[in-house]
Amino acid sequence: MLPEQFTDRRQARPGAPDFTDSVCWHLLLGDQEPVRAMAREAQQRLACFTGLHMTPLRWLHATVLLAGRAADLTQADMDQMLTKARLKLKGTAPRPSPSAA
Repeated sequence: MLPEQFTDRRQARPGAPDFTDSVCWHLLLGDQEPVRAMAREAQQRLACFTGLHMTPLRWLHATVLLAGRAADLTQADMDQMLTKARLKLKGTAPRPSPSAA
């Protein structure tokens, strides 16, 4: 049996952030073999517990920003975030996928 704080984590709870209809920026990590290996090991260790949701390996990610609810953001807001991100990241080369190496 899982501790109560691990059950129904996607349900609304007092004090928990509401990710319904959220705009999030994610750093996708599913193509990184070391991250996949760590996730596989963790999943194997947790396999004896029923009721856990395991993120599929291809969708492993780190949430780097919860920008807000989509209903509260205009297209202009999202365009402005994207413009600022592009300016900040200009000149930063993408990290090649390990499979491309």
